[in-house]
Amino acid sequence: MCTPYETKHDWCVRATRFSGTSYLSEHEADQKTFERLYGTEQQKTFCAYDFKFEKYYLPKCPSKNPDVVEPVDERPEFACVFQTRLETLNLLYSAQMDGIMSHEEALSLDYKQPNWGPLKFVEIKVREEK
Repeated sequence: MCTPYETKHDWCVRATRFSGTSYLSEHEADQKTFERLYGTEQQKTFCAYDFKFEKYYLPKCPSKNPDVVEPVDERPEFACVFQTRLETLNLLYSAQMDGIMSHEEALSLDYKQPNWGPLKFVEIKVREEK
């Protein structure tokens, strides 16, 4: 969901309540389903540009150039799960991240007690200039 950047498409969030807990999930809107199923080759190509753009600008290692020859694999996803409290509500949510900014060769995290302070998450958006 890219609501701040999306002006053409609808989006739908479904809520389910089970055992006192509310769950929210994105549901593909009819318009998006139609475009995915019947989109033109040009539209599919533009969708792939986002992944290729990320590959050019987010190398696996800060001191090396990105590998732009290797084919783009659109399947991997890096997501972080966050937990916080809003008055009496406990919130647990996740966000997909395109990358992490780092000047270190190897960024190692203790996933049981990560130190998020020095991390800078990166989200890249590609849009048509008009």
